[in-house]
Amino acid sequence: MSLLHACTRRTSDPESLPSLPKTRRRPTAVAASFGPFIFLCWIWTFLIYVWNTLVEVILSVSTTIYLKDTKILNMGKEGIECRPRRIVHRTLCLDDIIPIKNTIGCTINDVLVGATSAALSRYLSRKYGGLLPKHLLIRTALIVNIRRISGINDLAYMMKEGSEAKWGNQFGYFLLRLPVIKCEDPLDYVRNAAANTEKKKKSWAAILNYKSLLLISKCLGIKVAAVLFNSITSNLTLSFSNIIGPIEEVSFCGSPLIYIAPSVSGHHEPLTMQVQSYLNKIKVVVQVDEQAIPDPHRFLDDITYSLQIMKAAAASAT
Repeated sequence: MSLLHACTRRTSDPESLPSLPKTRRRPTAVAASFGPFIFLCWIWTFLIYVWNTLVEVILSVSTTIYLKDTKILNMGKEGIECRPRRIVHRTLCLDDIIPIKNTIGCTINDVLVGATSAALSRYLSRKYGGLLPKHLLIRTALIVNIRRISGINDLAYMMKEGSEAKWGNQFGYFLLRLPVIKCEDPLDYVRNAAANTEKKKKSWAAILNYKSLLLISKCLGIKVAAVLFNSITSNLTLSFSNIIGPIEEVSFCGSPLIYIAPSVSGHHEPLTMQVQSYLNKIKVVVQVDEQAIPDPHRFLDDITYSLQIMKAAAASAT
């Protein structure tokens, strides 16, 4: 996606690269404010990161060996990665998501993860006649970009020797549980997602997952790394990624882009979601194994409906 964005130009200015929305950065303490209290805060933060990372490592190892999601969507079946997939997409308005984000005090990604959790709850509840099975374990591999540089770089700079814009995919992942339950307050889905992702962010799990697979592939070969990675994804229900796109209209080789809808293939999860922002819109791309989800358009309807009732709940809460 970085390469694709680097090949586009603003429609209004064909010589200029597109720009991305500003991302919120965590405040950092300056050296002038260093003192005993700040030192204790650093120690406490370090311990939190160590503990959360340890928990994530245990979860990843357990998932690789034996911990499997509830096979409610025909997940983990032999040859699922080779079966045909159906790709559907839906355009959402960013203005419908921002009020929910501001009410909860979270990120847009948290809202989308919460809406996915609510949509799954609604979809499975309808599938089982309004009665959700208890103690469901539904998890997603939440993909995280771990590149050190952000923004859109010129292709010439990316190809320049010594450039910090390294080639190849550089992403890690978190294992995030999605509660499939009925909530009286629809905003509880977002609150739960925000609380869980905040714990994941306060760890080095994403970087560790990426580095460990990279080390295994170099030492033991790419086939061993692929087997280990597949043993994790085959025990999960879905994967989820959110990519930030240009905030103005762009063109590719002189042709204006109406929307951007990325997807992937060859994976074991029966449900994959890619979310791509572009202009003031968000494109939700769902790829499904039709033996698991035979009506993906209905699932997209559930996502849209979940966001609508969340927006109404956010409006009544303010």
